[in-house]
Amino acid sequence: MKKLLPILALLIGVTGNAQCPPPTDLTYETVSNPNDVIFSWTENGDATTWEITVVPDFTLNTSWPVNGTYISPTTSFVIASAPITSGCHVYFVRSICSSTEQSSWVGIGTSYCSAEIQGYLATLSNQDFKAENNAVQLFPNPAQNSIRIAGRAKIEAVL
Repeated sequence: MKKLLPILALLIGVTGNAQCPPPTDLTYETVSNPNDVIFSWTENGDATTWEITVVPDFTLNTSWPVNGTYISPTTSFVIASAPITSGCHVYFVRSICSSTEQSSWVGIGTSYCSAEIQGYLATLSNQDFKAENNAVQLFPNPAQNSIRIAGRAKIEAVL
């Protein structure tokens, strides 16, 4: 029995670590009112609340959202008065797993976004990317295909 207790403690510690994966399968569509959009996603964890926001006129230099509007308990949301007539609008969502834990933001751009922005969003909007404290982590490591690294200043080294 004494040997079993450390194993049980280890298993409880490992399985007790909460994870908050980001949503996937983001879609948007206009509805009967051309100014309204239905924004949908698939939840990959146990979140019952999500945070959403829209960034109009998104460019590669646009900062990612810091906060948005909290919604629950659905995985789709009608965004009123958000016409997609021009400009690159990006719809962002993240899972709120607890009061202290949320997933990374994931986003989908409208058809007016350039191929470069769509690729940028597809690369960064997945569960294998995490940015914390200005550090970037990619999983799995090493990356399997290619990584594009760009910066506003000279990149001294990639380690």
